[in-house]
Amino acid sequence: MHNYQPDWTSDEIEADAPPALRQALLWYELNSTGSVSEEMRADFEDWLMKDPQNARAYSEIDAIWQGARELPQFVQTMKRQTRARLTRRAFMAGGVLCSGALASQIWLAGHPFADLRTAKGELRHLLLDDGSRLEVAGRSTVSLNYTPDTRSISLHRGEAWFDMKKAQDRPYLIDVDGAQVRGTAGQFTLETGASQNFLTVAQREATVATANETVKVSSGQQLVFSRAAARLVDVDLSAALAWRQGRLVYVSQPLSRIVAGINRWAENQIIILNNDLGQRSATLIVDINDINQALANLQDAVPMRVFHAPGGMVFVS
Repeated sequence: MHNYQPDWTSDEIEADAPPALRQALLWYELNSTGSVSEEMRADFEDWLMKDPQNARAYSEIDAIWQGARELPQFVQTMKRQTRARLTRRAFMAGGVLCSGALASQIWLAGHPFADLRTAKGELRHLLLDDGSRLEVAGRSTVSLNYTPDTRSISLHRGEAWFDMKKAQDRPYLIDVDGAQVRGTAGQFTLETGASQNFLTVAQREATVATANETVKVSSGQQLVFSRAAARLVDVDLSAALAWRQGRLVYVSQPLSRIVAGINRWAENQIIILNNDLGQRSATLIVDINDINQALANLQDAVPMRVFHAPGGMVFVS
């Protein structure tokens, strides 16, 4: 590998940190710039293939980056930054990768104390004590907190279908990525993403309160929202809910959202290295039973490089 230089100094990372972690941090920063040359890309691929620990470390950094978005300290740090760029300093300020605690922070980012965690490819059905029903997609994490006064749920990661029964003076409150979905009854699906979340209402209505506004979402509508913004659109319910019937249907959606959906069901994990590529629009219709063909189908629609690394990880750029 050429002598690429990081945007953080040696005293900002633990002295006993594994070499693979140091190099993974550097490569993550370089890839996040979106301007990696062909020579650098070749060096990156050589590094990934050199040792399975390298691919694993890179995947862990990516997982921490996604999980850290829920930490208030991290959010405030990113608001103050003038560049949307990953550095070691951002991890430090966000409370992630603290000295000697890398493994535990990766573990906590996965919400190990959640009430429900599904495995890849799993579809779990859950009947709550008030008669409400949940269907939770693969690689999803949910926490429940039911009291005599409220029905509180947190969707930490993934996608779930909610059929909430009406309860007198007992609203449901669903927390997701700093926002809150609220109502008295309703049927809807809620999906988390790296930069955006999606609430699709099939029956009745719900409201979503973000830091800046509160939006009512009615049947047949979808709210695309983040911590900073929300956008209401009409939606094809049969496509939005197709995963409950064993299909993934994405029509003219960002590649980052499509890949997140694939990752909930597929054996391998896909990591997008180029932010611009993640924003490219694509269409994918595939049976979940044939999910391992999904990436090949996407390659026909969107030009991309695909690199299979050890440990079941697939990098695209």
